[in-house]
Amino acid sequence: DDAEYARLCAVAARACADWIDVEVSRPKATVDAVCAAAVQTTAIIGSHHDFHRAPSEGELDLDALMRKCALGGRAAIAKLVVKAVTASDSLAMRALADRALPGLREGRGGKPTGVVSICVGEAVTA
Repeated sequence: DDAEYARLCAVAARACADWIDVEVSRPKATVDAVCAAAVQTTAIIGSHHDFHRAPSEGELDLDALMRKCALGGRAAIAKLVVKAVTASDSLAMRALADRALPGLREGRGGKPTGVVSICVGEAVTA
């Protein structure tokens, strides 16, 4: 439940956890409570998870979802995790990565970085 989630995140922040992954799909009051608990001790990852599918660009504003994950500047990292089912899903995620993270797509030797690899199923490079 949301209260237990907020309590556990606050415990992690008090224990000086380096990072807390804040699920932005939780109610705003829960997200705000977790962010407040982490304000001085712990960096925040704002995340959205959908392990069943990827939203299409026509169905959802992916840029708006990334802004939501940024938590109004409170998140050090904005993370979007989706399951790309079709080639169109992969292309939409790749386009989002290009817009959100210009220049990050190419790793050593021109291979995709881990950020894009997660989206398009390509080999992860260090």
